[in-house]
Amino acid sequence: MNDDLGQHADAMVSALQERLRRHKLVFVQHGAVFEGLTPAIWARSGADVVDVADIATVSVRPQLHVSGLERYAADRPVGPTLGEVRQIVSALLGDGVEVCLWSTAPRVAFVPVPGSSLIDDASPFFLELLPVMDENPETIYPAVRHGGLLPAVYRSALDQLGVAVLASLDRAIYDAQLDRESLFEMLDPREVEALRGAGLAKCCEGDPYQLSAPMRFSELRDQLAATLAAQLAPQPELSDISKDLWTIERSIRLALRTAAETEFGPKWRSGVLHGDLSKKVLDRAMLDGFVSAKSVKELRDPIEWLTLGELIEVVTSAKFDNLGLLPIFWTKFAQDVVPVRNRLSHMRHFKHVDRGVVRMWVSQIARVLN
Repeated sequence: MNDDLGQHADAMVSALQERLRRHKLVFVQHGAVFEGLTPAIWARSGADVVDVADIATVSVRPQLHVSGLERYAADRPVGPTLGEVRQIVSALLGDGVEVCLWSTAPRVAFVPVPGSSLIDDASPFFLELLPVMDENPETIYPAVRHGGLLPAVYRSALDQLGVAVLASLDRAIYDAQLDRESLFEMLDPREVEALRGAGLAKCCEGDPYQLSAPMRFSELRDQLAATLAAQLAPQPELSDISKDLWTIERSIRLALRTAAETEFGPKWRSGVLHGDLSKKVLDRAMLDGFVSAKSVKELRDPIEWLTLGELIEVVTSAKFDNLGLLPIFWTKFAQDVVPVRNRLSHMRHFKHVDRGVVRMWVSQIARVLN
């Protein structure tokens, strides 16, 4: 190890020990950017380092460093459950042991659990980057100083953040076309914390956050695109979000059908749509197999052929007067739910807040329409 990295490890050990003395339970996000630094910190700390799978076997010591927590974020635990780990750690803390949790995944990647959360209860500690060497911006990264190539370091660091954080970065950098100074405006605090913990962002006085190597923004941008393209497996929340969106849309369609039957009676099929929607609906139905249909009157339910955007358009039309609700209800619904529905339709990745947003709207729609 070069002298700079060794001295930096010593400084990090000192700062980490102070945090442990104050808070007793600490969470450290470490990953690809800090390759080479983490083992140096462990070696210099003088404390026991144990994999989380073996935490139940450790004896009581003044301080314990627990590695491998990221497996719980990826839903691939080996050994005790996270709840069992929390109980073991609580007992250690009760015996006066200082516990440091190490994870390559950020706190936002862990699924919330009922009651006290081991991850959320821990005080976060952020590893610091190195000073720039020889005017090369990427030399701030210990992994690069340790011999790693920047594209590979970025690719691994991004992959460790989790798909939900990457999806939010995608929205900020590619969809909104925000520059390296402005992209943080579209990220929530937990996502910013994840970037800082990964060493990709830093906190600066006067300007809360900025990229740690802004002159390498184009390289980070390219690796973000490559990393997202390689994410082939569905996110764990796909099933729940799909089910809730199904319930939401079917509930609105049923409410619209009921209102149309009340307004138009037996002729509701021809009366429910306006403008060119009847032609669009008929064309879609014919493409889907109803080749003999000559009018929307022959369809079992023309409402089922509307997109979610069109469904909201009909519901908010003068004809149906927002189904008796305030206009702001549907404005907010469209702002919250349509983007999630579009992400599902185009097989794009969900943001980490999408699950909670959809769950809230299931409750709201059930309350006002059922």
